[in-house]
This record gives sequence, C-alpha cells and structure tokens, in this order.
Amino acid sequence: DEDDDEDDDGRVGVTGPGSKSDRIAKKLQNEILNKQGRLRRPIAESLEKLKKNEDGVFRTKLIRLSFHEGHQKPPTCIAVSDAEDVAFSSSKDGSIIRWDVETGEQIHTFKGLPKSKTFRQVKEFDGHRDEVFCLALSSDGKYLASGGKENLVYIWDTRTNKLIERLRGHRDNINGLAFQLGAHNLLSASSDRSVRVWNVADLTFVEELYGHQGPINAIDCLYRERAVSCSMDRSIRFWKIPEESQLVFPPSHLASVDCVKMIDEVHFFAGSQDGSLSLWHTSKKKPCGTIRNAHSGKWITAIACLRNSNIVASGSFDGLIKLWKVDLEHRKLHDQCIGSIRVRGFINALDFVPSGRILSVAVAREPRLGRWEIDPDAKNGVVFIRFSEEIFKTNIEIEKVDESESEESDSEESESDSEDESDDDDDDDDAGNDDA
Repeated sequence: DEDDDEDDDGRVGVTGPGSKSDRIAKKLQNEILNKQGRLRRPIAESLEKLKKNEDGVFRTKLIRLSFHEGHQKPPTCIAVSDAEDVAFSSSKDGSIIRWDVETGEQIHTFKGLPKSKTFRQVKEFDGHRDEVFCLALSSDGKYLASGGKENLVYIWDTRTNKLIERLRGHRDNINGLAFQLGAHNLLSASSDRSVRVWNVADLTFVEELYGHQGPINAIDCLYRERAVSCSMDRSIRFWKIPEESQLVFPPSHLASVDCVKMIDEVHFFAGSQDGSLSLWHTSKKKPCGTIRNAHSGKWITAIACLRNSNIVASGSFDGLIKLWKVDLEHRKLHDQCIGSIRVRGFINALDFVPSGRILSVAVAREPRLGRWEIDPDAKNGVVFIRFSEEIFKTNIEIEKVDESESEESDSEESESDSEDESDDDDDDDDAGNDDA
C-alpha cells in the first residue's frame, strides 16, 4: 500500500514533514507569530562575520549600493512596500516618485506644484503645493499617505496613481505618518502637538490624541492598536488607542527626539539631536540602553528597525549608516557598531523591507525639517542597499519567543511611575483627548 507521508522510493509525500502542505502550514504559523511579536530573526550574527575596514565600514560584495537621482530638491522621506517590489520617496519640491526596487527605475512621478502656475492651474492641481516631510504605505500596498507643510494628509491610490482625498484637521506641519500593519488605520503626527487617527478605507476621522508639549517629530506603530511618538519636548509617548490612554516616558535625552521606530510590540528605538540612540521597553520609564555619540557627536536623523529581529540601522550626516545589534531577550543594546555603510549627506529617512534584504535611504544635502546645515559635497537622491541572501542563509531558523515576553507589561505601577516622573505638570500626563 502507498503511504501518504512517504513513497516507496523515499521521496517526501503530500502530507509528510517537508511536504508542500507542511511548508504552507509553517509559513502561516510564522505569520501569526510574527503579528503577535513572538518571532525573532537573529540576523546581526551574520553581519558581524563580514569583512570590514579599520574604520568599521563593510568591504564585501555581499552588500551592494545603487544611487538614483530624481527629485529636484532634497528628498525627505521614503517608504517601501511589504511586497518588496516598489518604493516611494518624496522631497521638498513636493513631488513623490515611485521606484522599482529591483532595477532602481522611476515608474511614476506625482509632480509637485511649480511656482509659475496660474490660480486656475493651482486650483485644479492634485499634487502637493509645498514641501513633503513624511510618507506611509499601507501593508497591502493599496494606499499611500503623504504629508508636509500644507497641514493636509494626502491619500493616494497606488493602483491608479490618482489622488483619492485630502484629509483636513491638523493646524500645523505634518511630520509623521504610520499605517497600522494589516489594517487601513492611519496615524498622523503634527507640529500642532496632536496625533490624529484616520480610517483611510472610509476616509473618516476617528479621534484626536493630545499629550505632547511640543511639536511631534515622528510616529510609528505595528500590528496592534498601539503607537509611539517623539517630540521636541524631549519626551516619548506610547499611545494605547482603544483605551484612550498613554504611557509617558520622561525626558531622558538632552535635546529634541527626532525619530522613533518600533522593533516589536513592546520595544522601540529613539534617536535624538543630542547624538544618542536609545532602546526602550513599554514597561520601563528609563531607556534599557543608550549609545551616546552614536555618530561622532552628530545628531541622529533617521532610524530603521528590521521588525522582530536583532538589528537596527541609524543615520546622521557623518557619512555613515551604522548597524547595531540588540538583545531583546535581555533588553540590551550593544554599544559597539557591528558595521557601517558609507553614504555621504544627510540621511533623512531609512526603511527596511520586511525580509531585510534591502535598506532604502533618502539622502540629501540638508536635513528633513530645515536648513540648519548644508553639505555642499552631498547629492540629493535615493539609495538602495542590497544585502545578499547569503548573509541570512545561516539564520533561516526562526526563534520562538515566549508568549509572555510579547505581552505588554504596562502595569499600573509602571504607568504611574512614568506619569509621576514626567516633567509635564498638567493633566495631559494621564491621557489625551478622550473624545474624537
């Protein structure tokens, strides 16, 4: 009789271990665990083994860079699709460019408004009329959100490359945008010190969150209805949206916190103008680890985290993108950079594709939100850093994390500690605006 699991010649059958159905089941299980934040990919160990120069810069053919020009003015942001096929970048010229990630070719350009347009042409123009500071792409790739100096959130249909709607409500620059993974909920952060929640599928406003005492510089979220934001007031806030409450992390940095990224549902990184990079956990009111002068005294301009891994990338304007190793199990950030990649100019944005094989970069002659400094020798453009699959092949096995580790441990004690230690002395420490 034939065995369903194994044929007579020893080949794997239809339902046995290693069969197609078994591989599909494992893939589905990994996707579920990934959404729960219970998977870890130990990628840093492979990168540590690569050859480097004396100054720590990688020198290997396993890492390739491609530079692409397209914007007339400095690029400010970049977002890559979860399908890892396209990327979108935007600039101070108001344009948005759609790139083919593999070839680096421009697929489409959403033009910004030239200053020579007449009033009628301006009224009928669909694109941005001023500088764009942030982009966000939904995880299914259907919607692209963009925002900047106009106080509006633009929603684009990526299938038709057409504008769907301009969402109104903010009263100042929009500096950060983030889609909830696996959903069409969008969060926008503004210099008006508010966070607004939108349902992009219905084009509706959901609610507004308050708490920061200064302009909000960035915001990020993953699968759960949780978000983390940072501000010029030096504080970081972790928003629990359904509960209409927040955790307040007292100022630990000496200057404005310019960028923040979540690596899983309870750990996140923050970069500051004081030049430090810090690892945080939602149950701790102080950083789990901090690297002072991570970029030779230059401020941190961008961060990218490879979700549920042990690697984080940081950028500044010292000519280097640095990769760092983190031990989330022990909540430890290694202060020794595992390697650097040379990119001249201001690193205004970084974004990993989900697999980690590509790191996209928006690099410019000047910083994202101003013109405090200019690097005359830098070029404005987009860089795609491609990591060979050989780097990851020894780490295909995915470590399962204990379920208790992925749960938020924001107990009443930690929440009250965070609020008690905050420098804010008003009622905003407890929660934002409860009503939409």
